[in-house]
Amino acid sequence: MTSGKFLILTFIVLLIQLFVAEFINLSTLLYIVITPLPILMLPYNFNNSLIMVIAFAIGLLTDLSYDGVMGLNAAALVAVAFFRKPVVKLVVSKTTRENLTEINSHTLGRSSLTVILLLLYSLFFLFYIALDNVLYFSFVYTLARFIINVIVNTFIIMILEFAILRNYTARRIVD
Repeated sequence: MTSGKFLILTFIVLLIQLFVAEFINLSTLLYIVITPLPILMLPYNFNNSLIMVIAFAIGLLTDLSYDGVMGLNAAALVAVAFFRKPVVKLVVSKTTRENLTEINSHTLGRSSLTVILLLLYSLFFLFYIALDNVLYFSFVYTLARFIINVIVNTFIIMILEFAILRNYTARRIVD
């Protein structure tokens, strides 16, 4: 993915995230977040320090658009960026990683990508919920919030990734 396409994708994701935050409030249990998508779509061999800086910027822009605690999204996205390569190493075989340029369902397969997304969203919400209000609610409520958020957001990001990847792959074949 070129830098121009990445910037456009990031801008669209931030606009969608702002729209979701302002107009779609399903419950206090559910927080829909799609900002990990640009972090995931960066090339696999991209500099990890630069990925964490990009994640911090995206998270901070997301936090600026909310009324909540400043820094929650930024901290959680930096954690996702930091653990992105170790999670891929855990799930994907070494031979596949040697030829891996992009992290998507086309290069990894749906099952591997789903496991990677589940692990990365688990990390995101572990940090987000721990920093947000883990001491204010019971353990059962916090656990339910964690599980619901991981499952729903993984499903949403899989749909978005499939839609984006299908259009991106179709354009590469035509070009």
